Amino acid sequence: MNCDDILSSLAAGPEVTAAVKGSRFIGRAFPADTEDDVRDALDGVRRLYRDATHHCWACRLGEPGRLCERYSDDGEPSRSAGVPILGSLQRAGVVRAAVVVSRYFGGIELGTGGLTRAYADASRCAVESAPRRVLLRTARVEICAEYDQIGVVEAILGRSGDFVREIRRSYDPYPVFEVVVLRGDAGTLADELVEASAGRVRVSVTGVGIVER
Repeated sequence: MNCDDILSSLAAGPEVTAAVKGSRFIGRAFPADTEDDVRDALDGVRRLYRDATHHCWACRLGEPGRLCERYSDDGEPSRSAGVPILGSLQRAGVVRAAVVVSRYFGGIELGTGGLTRAYADASRCAVESAPRRVLLRTARVEICAEYDQIGVVEAILGRSGDFVREIRRSYDPYPVFEVVVLRGDAGTLADELVEASAGRVRVSVTGVGIVER
C-alpha cells in the first residue's frame, strides 16, 4: 500500500471547554467531506449555543495537492480565531475535517494575543479528543476484456486483494470489470493486465475518489 494513498481525518469529537479570564471557549471537531458538511456542523453549533458571542471555525477540505482551507473569525479581531483553529488542523495533518469554537464573552478583554492562544488551545484539545478517520485515495479502473481473457483478469484481481476495494462485473455485450483500487496501485494493475494478456485487455482510469477504510 502506498503511504500517499492513506489520509488522516476526524470523526465527530466530544465537546471540550476552557475558561480564560471569565470567557468560556467551547470547541468541537467534525468530519467534513464537503462545504455543506461544514455549514451543517456550524448551524448545529449555533442552534446549541444560541447565546454565544462568537462561533469561529476552520476547515480543511479535499486532499493533498487539492486542499481547500477556510476559516472565519466571526467578529473577533482579524486572524485571532480562525487562523489558530486552522493551525490546529494543519499541525494534526488531518483533511476533510472542521473545528468550531464558540465563545461566551466574560467581560474582560483578552487582547489579540490572548484570543489567539485561547482559540489555539481550545481547537487543539478538540482535535486531540476527536476519534480519527482513516481515508483511502482510490481510482476507478475499467477493464475491457474478451471472453477468453476472463480467467486472466480474474486471476490477477484475485491476487491483488491488498489494494482492490471493489469489483463490479458485466458481460453484455462483452466482459467489463469496474474495479476500485488504491490510487497509487492503478498503474501497476494496468501494466500487469496488459502484459498478461499480450495487450488484449484494455484498461483505463475513469475516475478518482476517497473512501473510508
